[in-house]
Amino acid sequence: MAHHVATVAAAAPPFALLGLAKRATMNALEHGGGLDVIRWFSRHTPRILVFHRFGLNDTPRTVSELTFERQIAFLKARFRIVPLDEIVALRSAGRSMAPNLVAITVDDGYEDFYRHAYPVLKWHRVPATLFVVSRFAAGTLWLWPDLIQFAVEHTDRRDLTLDLGPKQGQWPLTSQEERFAAWSDIADHCLTVGPDGTREITTALLRALGVELPVSPPPELRASSWDQLREMAAGGIDIGSHTRSHPRLSLLRQEELHDEIDGSKREIEAQLSRPVVSFAYPHGGLGDFDDRCRRELAASGYSCAVAGYYARNVLGDPYALKRLSVDRNWDDFLKAVYGVKHLARVLSIRAIAES
Repeated sequence: MAHHVATVAAAAPPFALLGLAKRATMNALEHGGGLDVIRWFSRHTPRILVFHRFGLNDTPRTVSELTFERQIAFLKARFRIVPLDEIVALRSAGRSMAPNLVAITVDDGYEDFYRHAYPVLKWHRVPATLFVVSRFAAGTLWLWPDLIQFAVEHTDRRDLTLDLGPKQGQWPLTSQEERFAAWSDIADHCLTVGPDGTREITTALLRALGVELPVSPPPELRASSWDQLREMAAGGIDIGSHTRSHPRLSLLRQEELHDEIDGSKREIEAQLSRPVVSFAYPHGGLGDFDDRCRRELAASGYSCAVAGYYARNVLGDPYALKRLSVDRNWDDFLKAVYGVKHLARVLSIRAIAES
């Protein structure tokens, strides 16, 4: 057996060996009790988890219904799943956190949440917060990353040249990998410009690729409707705001910022007849929101906002609560919920925190 393992290891490329080593480490922690020890050390730090897309199958962009059900059942057995507003209320009251609290949050409000994740949450009677883009829910908006994705995936062109301001972008489009690379590069550039710049780029993209955009997104890119959101709100899902149109807030003028933050709150409340007190920053990185956003959120009546990144002081800023991203990878899920990533942040072990 030892000779066989050595032979396989010798034939494996370095990245495969690294994957085997990580899996072996997680197996040892999971079955040797190490994860329970780490959970105990970080038991009073809530885990605020963030999901995005769901589907029938696990893909680079979606968590399958089966995987999500496994994750929820695991959390119910080992943690206490609570609404996000319960954690916020405990923080506001200055009370200590009960051990092993977990809050589930989902960004954007795609219909795939309603189709694949909501039934799991309802069956397990588990709360969650869904942050919706109000114009997206109204059916009047394509989210701009989806527009770019649709354009590069539905063109007959075999290459693309696009003016991206200071540089001329050129991409081959002969494979799915090349189309994904084009989507990624263009989307990254759109994060550096405001809404007007993004509209100019996407308009030029559609023209360059000869793609006509449907009035409404196709089913795989569709938002949950207001009727579906009302049903989920009645079924225990808290609905929060994710702006009106999903822009990078730090690039907006003050009047635009007010419209996105306050306007989305008013639209959602009018549709659901429920107060909206939680907010998620689009994109959610350090440079995607600023103190103007915090002031606007407070003035509009929000009690909290969640960021899209993680840091050791999870609850330090009520308008930048830190979240852990979760996807289909089981080892990453375990590291997030048991506190491996949190401990790595506390100890400044960057390789573990970011792996």
